[in-house]
Amino acid sequence: MKRIIAALVFGVFIASSVFATSNTDYSQWPTAQLQQKRLDLYKQIPIRGNRKHVAAYVKHGEPLPAEDEIKLIERELDHRRSAGDKAAYYEPAAPSIYKHKTPLG
Repeated sequence: MKRIIAALVFGVFIASSVFATSNTDYSQWPTAQLQQKRLDLYKQIPIRGNRKHVAAYVKHGEPLPAEDEIKLIERELDHRRSAGDKAAYYEPAAPSIYKHKTPLG
């Protein structure tokens, strides 16, 4: 029983260290490079438009690895934005041809 608990604790420790190091990798990148990487990753995700020309990302079960990377990059950009870096602002990713127009304009 002690071995099982030790294995579980070790697994949780390894998993938390992996996620912590992957987030800190992006902390060393310049903001412009993060923005470009984010846009390149969004281009890898399949997109379709519905009949109202609203962008919809195709989902097939689990998230793609690119989506996980996008979340890490956006988390780092949010952190930088809250620290006062105005270049860290990003628009929600939607292709311009699928942006929905409101009825009033």
